[in-house]
Amino acid sequence: MQDENSSARANVKDSCQILILGSGPTGLGAAYRLNKIQFNDYVVIDKSDLPGGLSVTKKDAQGFLWDMGGHVLFSHYKEFDEMLDETLGDEWQWHVRESWVWMRDRFVPYPLQHNSHMLPKTESLGCARDLTVRKLLSSTGGIWDHCPDKIKKLARPFFDLKKATDFENWLQSKFGQQLFESFLKPYNEKVWAQPLSKMNSVWVGERVALPNWESLLKGFLLGRSTETWGPNYQFRFPTFGGTGAIWQRLYESLPRDHFLFSKSILSVDANKKLVRLSDSSELKYDKLISTIALDDLLKLVAVGDRKIEGDRHVDLLYSSTSVLGIGLKGQPPAALKTKNWIYFPEEQFPFYRMTVFSNYSPYNVPLPGEHWSLLLEVASSEHRPKPTELMEKCVSSLENVGWLHSQNILSRAEYFLPKGYPTPFLERDNTLSEVQPWLESLDIFSRGRFGGWKYEVSNQDHSFMQGYEIADRLVSGQAEKTYRI
Repeated sequence: MQDENSSARANVKDSCQILILGSGPTGLGAAYRLNKIQFNDYVVIDKSDLPGGLSVTKKDAQGFLWDMGGHVLFSHYKEFDEMLDETLGDEWQWHVRESWVWMRDRFVPYPLQHNSHMLPKTESLGCARDLTVRKLLSSTGGIWDHCPDKIKKLARPFFDLKKATDFENWLQSKFGQQLFESFLKPYNEKVWAQPLSKMNSVWVGERVALPNWESLLKGFLLGRSTETWGPNYQFRFPTFGGTGAIWQRLYESLPRDHFLFSKSILSVDANKKLVRLSDSSELKYDKLISTIALDDLLKLVAVGDRKIEGDRHVDLLYSSTSVLGIGLKGQPPAALKTKNWIYFPEEQFPFYRMTVFSNYSPYNVPLPGEHWSLLLEVASSEHRPKPTELMEKCVSSLENVGWLHSQNILSRAEYFLPKGYPTPFLERDNTLSEVQPWLESLDIFSRGRFGGWKYEVSNQDHSFMQGYEIADRLVSGQAEKTYRI
């Protein structure tokens, strides 16, 4: 990449109509769309030496591949599907999701809230009690408002029909106290690494499966599990090269002389519409699409001689992600042989999710059939600090359940993403409704997982379409559908 960048730099103009900061899914989505509509006056800059952003794939010294998280590729958009088919052709592994929750020394099918009958009896009956109360109260024309105080006092621990004011209250009001305490609270505290009371609930949509009375009844009476919920029930994964292969191939399909790698942004002069780079060069633009983190962008932008961060300071919550890869010789144990990923709400496991990464593609390991691999994710923040000796604790917890033996480990890889997931905090939407229009008044359009800071539209398909749609908006005035302020 370095040699290509050196030669490409001479061909990149020092001004353009549309400047794109970042070559992750959003930046490449914008470049892809501009190229499709034959709009050629654009430049893409990235501080990294390769495209992909948070969707890159790393290869460790032993030859194991590691995504920067348990990426599951599914789509809400035909444009995204078309890009995937163009980019990798038939080089795909197709999967029907097999995901589970491991707790109380057993596997429970995901989503657990549809399969709570598989928990220990005390917990499963508590979940059934709470959902029964919820069903009765929600189907009797608002009887809750007319109940005597004595009845309300008895029912309130089971289910509270008051409007939720935060994510914690939302979970309790929708699922009841038993499921909240047994699974939803400990799991979400691990995955978000933030107090649930500081989060809003406007993002949940298709991200959180709501309780289902019919599924509950079938589970208890017939012992049937429900496993097909959600848009990612079927998904695909690249046969070769991990998730990063998508974005590398997409980049390779675009004109190279529009890209600059290994160039950090020092400042953005919003008045002069001028970006200053780490190599002391400058680049003028008419419109700026930024995919770098919104809080970082605000530190870079100046209006005249004034940096704007002091005027527009925002506290945006987020969590960091530690990605740990464990490469092993042999084959997965029977318990993991067909599984895709598993959630872990209990604290004896430092990670919140484990992906059997070699099950995504046999070519994620150096020797298919002779090696296998696990990918673990751990969230951290100021509220929930990263554990010390993390790899050792993860390996020990997996040895304790008998899923691996340390003498079979060939590779231990650990990567740290300072920004892993944007938190949908309580004041998020109010903050974005102030900051984003103001930036756009300066012809700066901040999009992407952290550029837009909306978790609910931060999957790879969403991120790609954020870039695709802002490109259309800037060139032809079409309204955006994915990212809305």
